Amino acid sequence: MGIAEVSRGDFPPLKKYAYLDSASTGLLPQRTAQAIGRFLSEYFEEGENWDYVLESVVECRKLFARLVGARFEEVATAPNVSTALAVFAYSLGLRQSDNVVVSAHNFPTGIHIWQAARRRGIIGEVRIAEGREDSIESLIDDSTRIVSIDYVSWLTGYTYDLRRLAEVAHRHGALMVSDIFHAAGVIPLDVKKLGLDAAFCGSYKWLNGPPGVAFIYISEELLGEIEPAYMGWMGVSDSVIRRMLDGVPLFDEEFDVRTPQPAPDASRLELGSWSSLSVVGMRESLNYHLSFDQTAKHNHIRELAKYCEEHLRGLGLDIIDVSERLSGTVAFRHPKPRALGELLQKRGVIISARPRLVRISAHFYNNRSDIDRLVDVIAEGLKQGLDVG
Repeated sequence: MGIAEVSRGDFPPLKKYAYLDSASTGLLPQRTAQAIGRFLSEYFEEGENWDYVLESVVECRKLFARLVGARFEEVATAPNVSTALAVFAYSLGLRQSDNVVVSAHNFPTGIHIWQAARRRGIIGEVRIAEGREDSIESLIDDSTRIVSIDYVSWLTGYTYDLRRLAEVAHRHGALMVSDIFHAAGVIPLDVKKLGLDAAFCGSYKWLNGPPGVAFIYISEELLGEIEPAYMGWMGVSDSVIRRMLDGVPLFDEEFDVRTPQPAPDASRLELGSWSSLSVVGMRESLNYHLSFDQTAKHNHIRELAKYCEEHLRGLGLDIIDVSERLSGTVAFRHPKPRALGELLQKRGVIISARPRLVRISAHFYNNRSDIDRLVDVIAEGLKQGLDVG
């Protein structure tokens, strides 16, 4: 479908609000809510349809792989990005002589995980870049094992040049790792062209799924180096998923608990059973996203972000410059973000108040009228003496 086919009626909150906070939580499409409702109703009346859950896990992996330009075998699931990144980090065979380079503008998880490894003596140093690409590159050397940079900044919407950073990382023998949570569903993605060795993404922001499921991409070249630090019954070569894919009855034979082997694909990083409601809903949300032309969707989101930026600048607000705007997030500095957020909410405009800034995140279901409503309320506040700093 083209972007013109987006029905705002599929997202009931849009009837009441100018919802501009998809960087926090995206709205659920009607078809996703209905799929979850049907599954839950059957669960209540008949018991869990576990076969459908297993099928949905496989389908989610296939759909996400398609969305980001990966192969099915390179994608695994996890409950959330924090779990995914932690399992990955501790399965790499890191050494105390290694350093990890991160950005100060990563989501906190993308720094905390590596700091915990440093405190435990698993790596020697976490180098935190305060600036953008030049700052990051200056910290990479031959002792760098991981360069871990979020594709899109969660606070400002700045989009990093991952291809450039990957080339530098690889030149020094390091892996290029990225949290793509704020890119997937917005920017057309090809993890291969970006040069990513691993990537992680959650469900409930720009992909408009329910919480409780996340995705891990591990390049085929890296898979052989991954020796799982933790092993659950879904991460082994003889799992129920593997039996299902092979057309073998799931429980006719005992599972090998004496000499279990990691799965040959990215699912070696999976642990236990899934949140069934989450994977059923995510399956529907991914199908919904993939029903649209990804470039058209991105162009619409970029146009709204630029429209928003232009009009906020016209009010004299201090916009955080991100150069070429590729994401759907616009942010401006403000001395009292919570107060402004409360004013906007009272007027039916939903945004995010964050430390010393206000974040606006328009998605593919938004339109210019949502931005006009935002600008009008802020302009009204200015006339009433609202402090803009």
